[in-house]
Amino acid sequence: MKRVRRMCAVMVSASELTSLQSDLPVLTQYDRVALRDLADTGFEIDFICISYCRSGVDVREVRAFAESVPALAACGLVAKVETRQALFNFRILEAADGITISRGLLGLDCLPEKVALIQKSLISACNLVGKPVVVTRVLDSMADMPRPTRAEAT
Repeated sequence: MKRVRRMCAVMVSASELTSLQSDLPVLTQYDRVALRDLADTGFEIDFICISYCRSGVDVREVRAFAESVPALAACGLVAKVETRQALFNFRILEAADGITISRGLLGLDCLPEKVALIQKSLISACNLVGKPVVVTRVLDSMADMPRPTRAEAT
């Protein structure tokens, strides 16, 4: 009997891909074990950065986990805003202790010419509630390279 292999291609535009809502867990089992092990071995963990944070629910989930581990109970939570999904659900700021704005990834997910305006409004929102904000890739490579990266150009 001869086996036939069939391949199917699904065409999806880039705008459809960026609008997809991620349903991955905010903390994997590996993350939970690693954080618990680090805390149990005596490492002083001041902050936990939540990459690809989608909403305040993600922050509250990480906070519930951190509070379940006595050594992590006092940890600050910094949510990294890097997708359009995080911008649509910006209740992240209410739940997090601070945010990090990923300019490069926002430049992929949003219109590059809008990233500066988005960054300015996020910084203003953080300043209004008195929470720290970190902006990534602000002219890092310009020390060594003559051209800015996408993140620096947006």
